[in-house]
Amino acid sequence: TAAGPAARAPSPGPTATAAPTSATRTTAPAGTASTTPDQPLAVTAAQEIKSADINATTPVQAGRWGSGAKHIVVPEGATIYTSLQIRDYAMTNGTKVQIRPKLETYFIKVDGVSLETSGTQGALELNLTHFFDINLTKYVVGSKHLNLDFGAAVAQIMATMGKSVAPEAAGSNTAAPAPTTADAGSRSSGSAARGAGSRTAAKPAKDSELQRRHDKWESGRTPKAKDEPRSDDIMELFKTGIQVAQTAVTADVEVASRDGHVDAHLHGTGRGTGGTAGIVQLAATDLHAQTAAGTVDATNVDTGAIQVASKGNQTNVQLSGFTIQTLHWLGS
Repeated sequence: TAAGPAARAPSPGPTATAAPTSATRTTAPAGTASTTPDQPLAVTAAQEIKSADINATTPVQAGRWGSGAKHIVVPEGATIYTSLQIRDYAMTNGTKVQIRPKLETYFIKVDGVSLETSGTQGALELNLTHFFDINLTKYVVGSKHLNLDFGAAVAQIMATMGKSVAPEAAGSNTAAPAPTTADAGSRSSGSAARGAGSRTAAKPAKDSELQRRHDKWESGRTPKAKDEPRSDDIMELFKTGIQVAQTAVTADVEVASRDGHVDAHLHGTGRGTGGTAGIVQLAATDLHAQTAAGTVDATNVDTGAIQVASKGNQTNVQLSGFTIQTLHWLGS
């Protein structure tokens, strides 16, 4: 067994406060999911989270998204507040998504999404003001009920995502049938040219109409951010209006693997800095891991600020202020 004093990198990275709790080894309760060697890493990791309080805030760009009957108005300062709460490996009804101020479409306001729990099952409800709530569970996990066991829920979601991607992938590999002579003869070069011309003219016309409405909004005496025309396509709200790159996250997670090989109580923060860059920091008071190479025990581990930036297929990671107070390793 070896022990060493703390060592700190010379750069003055921010200091994290470690969670003042040590984890105890815990076996999985009966009826919960078990790990298998061939399952996705995300499912395996989710199954090891005994308790967690994870909170995130994401800003939304104010303005009017969509046109006509299909539109959503985003008030100035709108923010999405996301909370994930786990106790004894299962999600609780403290898991929710709230939008403040609420999004508007005609007389209906979008409040967020809540998790309604009953026993070991749950349902995701889209909460609306002046309208009935809508059950979203079948769209997320492909069934009427969501398993509250966090590992099983992640497996459900990933399975549903896999089913939705599979038909598209299969379709992309199917070659289109070659046109017959009759097909070719039925198309005249003149009609093809007219069709191409009309499609080319349509987009500039739409862009100019959007610009006209922007100019009218800007010329107003007191233009309000929520009235600014952003896009005629309501889906642009979800593609660019929700500013995921500016998300800020705090997390307090207790990891207790179901086989008793890993115990840790982690506290962390993260924030996007724009684009595909961000800063993450994790701390652990006590960390225990039993691996094929041996047993590792550490105290007061602090990663310092981890700066992550991606460009193309390359990801750069820079550590600043990594510290560890004690480290014990016993080889197998």
